[in-house]
Amino acid sequence: IGLPWPMNKAGMVAMFIPWIFRAATSDGLLGCGFTDAAIDPLLVIVSVEERSSARYVGGVRKGVLNLNRGKLEMLTRLGFAARGVMYVLIGLIALQAGRAEDGAGALESLDGSTGKILLALMALGFVAYGAWRLADAVLDNEGHGSDGKGLAMRIGGAASGLIHLGLAWFAAGLALGDRSSGTGGDSTQSGAATALDLPGGWMLLLAAAAGLLLVGLYQLVNAAKGTFLRRLDPRASGQTWVRVAGRAGYAARGIVFLIMAWFLGQAGLAGRAGEAGGMGEAVDSLPQNVELGVAVGLLLFGLFSFVEARHRRLHDPAEMLPGHGTNGARRP
Repeated sequence: IGLPWPMNKAGMVAMFIPWIFRAATSDGLLGCGFTDAAIDPLLVIVSVEERSSARYVGGVRKGVLNLNRGKLEMLTRLGFAARGVMYVLIGLIALQAGRAEDGAGALESLDGSTGKILLALMALGFVAYGAWRLADAVLDNEGHGSDGKGLAMRIGGAASGLIHLGLAWFAAGLALGDRSSGTGGDSTQSGAATALDLPGGWMLLLAAAAGLLLVGLYQLVNAAKGTFLRRLDPRASGQTWVRVAGRAGYAARGIVFLIMAWFLGQAGLAGRAGEAGGMGEAVDSLPQNVELGVAVGLLLFGLFSFVEARHRRLHDPAEMLPGHGTNGARRP
């Protein structure tokens, strides 16, 4: 599969990424068109409800972000955008080069001075996204609940938070010129080897494989039922292309996670770290036609992440703490 687009050139990446940001932060994206308005970075980080109001409160326009509160929410939206960049790159590399990369491998494609600036911003976003996921696991600011399903989602969110903190560390290292960290399948196999060195390490790998299996199944169910749309502003969730992109993206991720779970389970049963594999190995293991479909799905998930960066309903974990105006109650 080849596309006339040199993905290894940071200059081309720098031309492509602002186009996506511009589309994601203007009415043109949801309207499937384009506008000539300049990008307002606040449009990515301010909620739709705040931006749609023209009222003034205390002499300050309500649509303007108050930087004294909601800072984590603001940066978390940057994290969703960073996730979008990563998945778009994963999909495009697979389509253009005919090979699949993990998130870390996609980040490595952002070489050059412009790429390093983008990597630094992505590292900041990943830190906030990871912190938000971990805070949600503890405080339940997204309202998952404390039943079995809710606890499972919070545990999964905590795992996602740790993964994105790792991506933040890796992106920051690349931005500073450090390319020494292992990536992709190598890092997965290294982690598996570390687990196998521990007493009962094979059971740890099987437990991790079971967790990935559940995550993969959840992604597929999410794609089938479209429950992810409930977390979006109605103006976004009502768009046909947003629903299609979300369903395709979650389905592609579900397939990839199921294959990764299989690899990890095989590594645990065989006691060989080399059997483990990351996202790149999972996609590469598929027949070519299926690989093409999954690559497109991952790219669409990246575009859907840009929609989430602007239109997802977020709840600041700080508002769950006593003395922050909500008495520990989650906002409606």
